[in-house]
Amino acid sequence: MVDDGVVEDRSHKIGLMIIAMFIASILSFILLVVPASEQSLVNSLIQVILPLFCMVLTIKLYFSECDRNIKFISIVVSAVLLFWTLSSASWYLLPMIVPRELRLGWLIKAIGATGWIVSYCLIAYGLHTLKNSKQWYLSPSATRLINVVWSALALVFVAWVLISINWQSQHLEDIFKIMIYILLDIYIFCTLSKLFLMNLKINLKYLLMALFIFCLVNSAGDMIYEVHFIYETDILSDNLYYITGIIYNASILALTSALFIYTTNDILKRALGGLSNKLKDTTLAMENIVMKSPDAICIFDTSGRAALVNDHFLDLFGMKRSEVASRFNLSMMQEKVPGISSDDLAMLRKGMSTTIPLAELPAGEKPPAYMEVKLYPIMSPDDQIVSFAIVLNDITERIKLERDLKVSLDEKEVLLKEVHHRVKNNLQIVNSLLSLQSAYINDQKSLDAFKETQNRVMSMALIHEKLYRSKDLARIDFSEYIQLLASQITATYSMKGNVAMKINIDKILIGIDMAVPCGLMINEMISNSMKHAFPGGRPGEIVIEMHEVPGSVEKHYFLKVRDNGIGLPAGFDIEKAGTLGMILITSLASQLNGSLEIKSSGGTEYNVLIRENNSQPPAGKSL
Repeated sequence: MVDDGVVEDRSHKIGLMIIAMFIASILSFILLVVPASEQSLVNSLIQVILPLFCMVLTIKLYFSECDRNIKFISIVVSAVLLFWTLSSASWYLLPMIVPRELRLGWLIKAIGATGWIVSYCLIAYGLHTLKNSKQWYLSPSATRLINVVWSALALVFVAWVLISINWQSQHLEDIFKIMIYILLDIYIFCTLSKLFLMNLKINLKYLLMALFIFCLVNSAGDMIYEVHFIYETDILSDNLYYITGIIYNASILALTSALFIYTTNDILKRALGGLSNKLKDTTLAMENIVMKSPDAICIFDTSGRAALVNDHFLDLFGMKRSEVASRFNLSMMQEKVPGISSDDLAMLRKGMSTTIPLAELPAGEKPPAYMEVKLYPIMSPDDQIVSFAIVLNDITERIKLERDLKVSLDEKEVLLKEVHHRVKNNLQIVNSLLSLQSAYINDQKSLDAFKETQNRVMSMALIHEKLYRSKDLARIDFSEYIQLLASQITATYSMKGNVAMKINIDKILIGIDMAVPCGLMINEMISNSMKHAFPGGRPGEIVIEMHEVPGSVEKHYFLKVRDNGIGLPAGFDIEKAGTLGMILITSLASQLNGSLEIKSSGGTEYNVLIRENNSQPPAGKSL
């Protein structure tokens, strides 16, 4: 349904065109009473002065209009009029000025003909550029029909010229020159036919109609010349230049009248309509964005009818534009996209936006597609709902990639769990072999060495067991691990049952690269306390603490293992300690990039500051 305001404006512009043609007709009839002897002077005045006046009007038009297409046409027409003026001046004025003795008639004719050809080419270029700007739509069938009709007309004209021409004629140059004019006119008419069928603004159509009449009247004059030169007839006799001069003058008079009426009419109306033009431009820009968007977009009016859909939407659902315009409405989106619920549409009608992260389209002939659907209202400045927009972003490839990635990760997770499980089993086999071998050893020192080695192997096996049982295959809960490690060490030294074990460790998640050396180091510290801190079965306790140090850029952990046993021997120096346990503690602290401090006051206390980021390890410190 066409808006009443548009109809009124269209009727107004048609009325203006009729007025312009009436004025041009009156002026042309006035020219008929001008004697043929004075026709050259009249032609000079009209063909040279009026184009200059038209240029002033087109420049005014350029600065007074906001529409970029009208600005473009005004620039094209200005350039056309400039070359038209130069050609007319060369054709009509130079013969009056240049003496005939110089014999420059051929040069004057060449300049004039070239200028007019350039003028026609500029019109053709401007219209071609406007048509191909992709701002408006014309069906392919209509385009083909127009091309066929005008191409056939051009071929018929060329065939007529080639068949009818007398190749010995002295007017061959004029015949082919005018044939070029008429062929350019045919191309201009073909392009204008397509533009008139497009949804152009009425102001732009008015200017294009003025160009059409200008070219049509000129082509009529050109055709008269062509017939005259081909048949070399004397039908028009001495009135040929008189009549064609009037025709050419009528064309420039028509263009001048149309431009003059357009640029001087309704100045106040255009000023007040500036805001409306901006709104229309904004709407056009929005439509262009919608049509060129990679997403599938459908915009509905407040009644729920589809107002605008882009090509991607039509392709996605296999629909035709005519079908959408006649039958498609907002409630039908639930059939097309099952992920859209009635509640979603109800929220949309209330002016609330909704996003559906994943909606699967029904699989038909095409493979299933997955969409991210956004429903949102388009609001006016006064917060009134103007329309509804539904945007479907195709995330099928992303979903496929995510699923493939999940399958790959699941496979790697199973594989990694199997690796940790097998490492743990192998370490348990080593532990069992050591246990079997120790059954055949009678020497107590050798037996103790076997037990210590078993504890070390066990501390590593526990880590792999925790990893393959954990959801996080890269890190373990270190507090749980130390609980298990301490209980197993306590079981190994069963004769130390009167030694209490207190553990105070934050919930810390650490990776295997840090867990293995840290676990081995704590194992050595606890084992040393069990063996040496409580001689003669004296009671005591071993305390294990580990906390994350706050406020540091890199992660730091503070580990403390202490007992209330007899302490270290007097003069003990860790740098000179030759026992394997102390050597391991020092080495592992260095491997953990930590600083080691040992105190012996009321028992033995190990303090280690561990830095998670691996860099150059500091040297151990003994107190």
